[in-house]
Amino acid sequence: PVAADTRPVIVLQGPHCVSSNEAFVQMMAALPTVTTMGANTRGASANPAPFDLYPNVQVTVPRWQTLTLDSTLLEGRGSDPEVGAEFPAEVFRTADPLLDAALERLAR
Repeated sequence: PVAADTRPVIVLQGPHCVSSNEAFVQMMAALPTVTTMGANTRGASANPAPFDLYPNVQVTVPRWQTLTLDSTLLEGRGSDPEVGAEFPAEVFRTADPLLDAALERLAR
């Protein structure tokens, strides 16, 4: 048997987390040593698929509804981080304040 790793982990999340990444954030958040940090995820993970209606007409429709860990519908709502940390997009051109905040938290 392998011993469980108890070192802290921070998962960075935000509005660009969609689709399978939404599930990843949810699964990581369920682990006792993981802290989610950042902004709300997009709330778009319904496994969309294209369907042809007519020649040259196609629609994309969701094929399931994803729930959060507390059974709340994720679609259109997203997943809240445990530690909120939002920054204006323009600051990321020269720095990564979210990563800096996560590293500072891990250093405690």
